[in-house]
Amino acid sequence: MMQAMSKIPVNGLRVLDLGTGSGILAIFARKLGARQIIGIDNDPEAIDNARHNAELNKVGELDFRVGDISLVESETFPVILANIHFEVLAGLALHFYQALESGGKLLLSGLLQTDVPRISYIYKQAAFLLLEQLDLGEWSALIWEKR
Repeated sequence: MMQAMSKIPVNGLRVLDLGTGSGILAIFARKLGARQIIGIDNDPEAIDNARHNAELNKVGELDFRVGDISLVESETFPVILANIHFEVLAGLALHFYQALESGGKLLLSGLLQTDVPRISYIYKQAAFLLLEQLDLGEWSALIWEKR
């Protein structure tokens, strides 16, 4: 996912990190110059861990929240990150479409290469354009654009 993030500009942009977990992607987005990052996870312990990791990495003002994508349903973002397993990503395509600005980038990972054809079908049906697939071992990260 970090390789994929390095391929898109985030400097000065708002970024949503859904399924933030340890907060590593939100932290990396800040280090790449993102101006505002919202990290959401449904696990309160993960959010506590993400806040702790942000402090350790000396990156301030990351907005970590406990919940799901409904917390930002009235907002849009130029960049959305989601490192979540296939079953969850499969059900989020339309939510991501609503939350992503036109021309915005959606980065998905947490996918086995064997899941890529199925997830690609779902996201293409939701009017996303696949820009790039990055593979590492059995894992894939996908960079999408909202048409």
